[in-house]
Amino acid sequence: MQVPDIVYVEDNEDFGCIMDNVVKEVNDKINIFMLPNGKRAIEILRTYAEVKQQPRLILLDLNLP
Repeated sequence: MQVPDIVYVEDNEDFGCIMDNVVKEVNDKINIFMLPNGKRAIEILRTYAEVKQQPRLILLDLNLP
């Protein structure tokens, strides 16, 4: 399982696209994975924990519904 460098939890697709573009502009080798809500993020992060790997950074939109 390939664990991304950055997990970004964001429900606004436009913000997600902006973040992806900014990260790729800085370093196109950084792998960013976007999730639409906290529930999905918890599921994915548990999967990473099972394989004992973790992303380098988790960004969370604090205004999720």
